[in-house]
Amino acid sequence: MTPKKIKQLIILNAAIVVANIAIFSKAFLGLSFFKGSTLAMTVAWFTVIATGAIFIRRQFKTTQ
Repeated sequence: MTPKKIKQLIILNAAIVVANIAIFSKAFLGLSFFKGSTLAMTVAWFTVIATGAIFIRRQFKTTQ
């Protein structure tokens, strides 16, 4: 892999981690999977599914 692709993967993975920390940390949004309103739980589950899908898609796209 080229250094440019490695840099892209590192930035993507860091952005996913920071986004998940901001969404699930009690200091920021504090969303939970099983507590809170239906909308908050839906957003929490959607976030995990979406970031997982983005992670997998970009990993395969970048490595090919």
